[in-house]
Amino acid sequence: MPSIPWKPFGLNNILPRRFPRQRRGNKRQPIVPLKEWKIVRGDTVMLLSGKDKGKTGTVTEVVRSKNWVFVEGLNTHFRYLKPYGDFKGGLVPSEAPIQVTELSLLDPSDGKPTEASYRYTEKGDKVRVSDRTGRIIPKPPWERRDWKSRTAVKDGPLDTPSAAVTKQTYLPSLLYFHEEIMRAMNVPPSVPKTRPDRRDLMIKEVEKAANWGGDDKSLAHVNIGWMDRVYFSMNHYADKIVKFLRIDKL
Repeated sequence: MPSIPWKPFGLNNILPRRFPRQRRGNKRQPIVPLKEWKIVRGDTVMLLSGKDKGKTGTVTEVVRSKNWVFVEGLNTHFRYLKPYGDFKGGLVPSEAPIQVTELSLLDPSDGKPTEASYRYTEKGDKVRVSDRTGRIIPKPPWERRDWKSRTAVKDGPLDTPSAAVTKQTYLPSLLYFHEEIMRAMNVPPSVPKTRPDRRDLMIKEVEKAANWGGDDKSLAHVNIGWMDRVYFSMNHYADKIVKFLRIDKL
């Protein structure tokens, strides 16, 4: 005799609201997107089922995440639009989405529906080929919907011109923020620097690695003291110990 599974609230008790019930008989299945799409925007296709079965039209939109295709003038329904502006409102025909499996490409050689597959030419180009006749089905030229060419777009008062976008407005430097402000405003430092700090020593290392000339008048051209040498060497070996013990990944 099979054992009865134990339930904390009994067999016939109603579960509290914090335990949602499992929905049974749900017909909604997960959408599996196609790996290869053989129908693109601008193709001429034929509808294989529905009220417009046998009619042909041009693909106006493709939604690959849901395997939908919109065809101009096919599978239309009426929608009511509210009046706005000069439009008085009313019922407007609109195309509903069609599953890609309910459409078939038309062979340009005879204008009949056919299955297509991808193949490669001698030059290595990937093309669509009709399985029935073996003819190549060329893809329609891709065109933008908003504007055909960039020259047709006129910059408005709120648009940023391309000259301002490509203009370099910031020059990186090794100075602190307040030092950059003092240099831009020509403010001389009131407190002279008696000894170089570690930042100046780092600048000297950068200049030496970059093989800069001696024309720079910064404070980087100083000798490194023994305390700074001890400081840099301790940091160097401490970094090696941390990487060896992998303390940073614990």
